[in-house]
Amino acid sequence: MSTFDYAAVRVTALRLLAQFGNAVALIREDTGGTYDPVSGGTTGGSDLTLNGTGVLLDYMAGDIDGSLVLATDRKLLYQGDALQVGDKFGAWRVLSIGDLDPDESGTLLTTAQMRR
Repeated sequence: MSTFDYAAVRVTALRLLAQFGNAVALIREDTGGTYDPVSGGTTGGSDLTLNGTGVLLDYMAGDIDGSLVLATDRKLLYQGDALQVGDKFGAWRVLSIGDLDPDESGTLLTTAQMRR
């Protein structure tokens, strides 16, 4: 069984994302803070800005099931700093994440389900 060389595909994908995508800055709130069980909140810490390039798209009608994927959800195709569920992009927050790494040489693209 031969292995496929993803190097050229990786270069093309990154070029297309750079050409058609936009700069994206997501916020991860309260990194490094301390949880206070009395108040139920977090004190200290600061927000972390995650930078990358991305494209925010609508889901295709066949992907919307009304439960896991809502008609108002958006799909973010993103390449940059590693995302986590709960990170925010404006009024949108990351609900789920899927990383594409076909040759195990590092994440090529992250697909994030975004919801308001």
